[in-house]
Amino acid sequence: MAQGKLKVNAKKKSGGSQRRQSAVSKRSKKGARTFNTKRTHKVGLAKEQAAISRSINVKNEALIASKALGNRSTIFLGDLKAAGQAELKKQQQTRRKEVDKNTKKKYIERAKSQLKKLGR
Repeated sequence: MAQGKLKVNAKKKSGGSQRRQSAVSKRSKKGARTFNTKRTHKVGLAKEQAAISRSINVKNEALIASKALGNRSTIFLGDLKAAGQAELKKQQQTRRKEVDKNTKKKYIERAKSQLKKLGR
């Protein structure tokens, strides 16, 4: 004896009806729906712009954190504090390099003038 829904001499469904039924069953009934964009090049541009703005934001956060740490403020966020300290070190290093260049120039000029005075 056959079990389940088995109809003898059942009316066959048309091809269009079967296609529509399969398309409806594939569609998700619940949750957010996602749609593919028709202009895929704009997706790439948007991702690129987002990446650029993210990198700019990271740089700005580091600068602001370094200014706060330079003013002896307290920062509680560890990653922001570390970025600020690194940026502060970088700024101090560039400042030191500039001062060293200037002092070297002055020292060399002074040494040259002293040698000229000695007649060498």
